Amino acid sequence: MILTIIISLALVVGITLSWMRGNGVVKDFDARRTLPLRGIAAIVVVLYHVAANVREVPVLNQFLWFGDIAVCLFFFLSGYGLLVSYNKKGDNYLHGFLKHRFAKLLPPFLIAAIGYEIYQSFQPEHSTLGSIMAIAHGGTILPDSWFVLTIMVYYLLFFACARLFRKPHALVVALWFASVAYVALCYGLGWDQYWYKTVCAINVGFTYALFEDRVKAVIATHRNALLWASAAIALAIVAFSLTSVVLPVSFLIPLLVVAVVYAMGMCRSRTLDFLGTISYEIYIMQCIWRHKLYITASIHWSVYLILTLAVTILTAWLLHRLCKKI
Repeated sequence: MILTIIISLALVVGITLSWMRGNGVVKDFDARRTLPLRGIAAIVVVLYHVAANVREVPVLNQFLWFGDIAVCLFFFLSGYGLLVSYNKKGDNYLHGFLKHRFAKLLPPFLIAAIGYEIYQSFQPEHSTLGSIMAIAHGGTILPDSWFVLTIMVYYLLFFACARLFRKPHALVVALWFASVAYVALCYGLGWDQYWYKTVCAINVGFTYALFEDRVKAVIATHRNALLWASAAIALAIVAFSLTSVVLPVSFLIPLLVVAVVYAMGMCRSRTLDFLGTISYEIYIMQCIWRHKLYITASIHWSVYLILTLAVTILTAWLLHRLCKKI
């Protein structure tokens, strides 16, 4: 909570200083410049899961707030990117859409899931059939991989809605209704709330992409609009943080990140770009290693953290390379 407040207020200060020095020039917010954000979000998810396993460590406890935030940021960027691409290319964007998207999503996931299941089959009392049947009750073959299935569902929803509602405004409204139906379905099935509590961040991304040109026009016309907006978002984050209400904070952080990129640009580095490139594989592999490396009786939390990060990044890179060759 405290770390969230400090970061939010620091970002507002950074936005203000950069905006004044840059004479109010709006920087670009696009896939290339936001690639590092995907890498940062993926690493934060790893830290969150490590913190969840070693709750007795005060330093890591702060990251228990950041799991939902990181996932919301990833969902927001995904939704934003989909609608921006659709606005630019129109119906042509839908040609081969599912084939292209699933060709990126499925190979890493299937390779990791099959490998994990083979490993688990050597464990006593493990049942592959039981793992598959658990999906009907909100389980997953690969631990914590609900987000992969959720992204797949949203790609299908986007494609179906885009076929039925060609105009962007109607498409976004339809996607909001589809999200409500998805959340209601997950809730009705009794699935854990992680299946649905952050998914509407995708719709926030859709909605922001729809109104981005108007937002930029207001910023260009009213020089201080960005400063006032970022300050208002930060104050809302502080207010929710102080009341320990996590979810609204998770949805507001991506909007504050947009303001940061508009004012400051995005720090580019080979490391962050590399992490962004393999961010999807990091999400997948951390599901495995954060469980398998956790041995409370014989490993210090710092060693566990370093090992989890190192092995996750290494195997994510190998998985990424393998899938590119395939």
